[in-house]
Amino acid sequence: MGVKPIGAGTASLNQYFLQDLTGGIEDIGDDQEALEKIVSLDPDLIIRPSDKNYEQFAKIAPTIVIPWGAKDLYAELREFGEFLGKSEEAEEAIRHYEEKLAEAKAELNGVVKEGETVGVYEIWAKNFWVWERALGAVPETSIRALVISRQKP
Repeated sequence: MGVKPIGAGTASLNQYFLQDLTGGIEDIGDDQEALEKIVSLDPDLIIRPSDKNYEQFAKIAPTIVIPWGAKDLYAELREFGEFLGKSEEAEEAIRHYEEKLAEAKAELNGVVKEGETVGVYEIWAKNFWVWERALGAVPETSIRALVISRQKP
């Protein structure tokens, strides 16, 4: 959307798929250590994935909390576009994503045969995610039930 952050947490900067986009972004560490680094960067806005330490961050700059994973990709991107004044750019990013999604689906066409199943997982830090929806697919009821039954409250 044409807006580059001046700082980001270590975990975000270490994402493989972002490696070509993180040049010039300061590593602020995580949480408590981030406060001092953020103060030194003098940001115009702070975007947080949780309200942990919200009061401390809000003293540095206006702070917006967008809970990680609380909304679907499109809703979250539109929200970012709205508060950054980049709504049209957000819609363009969604259109681009949908084009790439269609290309990926086309490449996979015929790879998974009728009656076969596929799992989409993400392992990151100490977490293991089973994606409920990937490339427009919905997991079998038995898989969903298993994953939901093992989620922490």
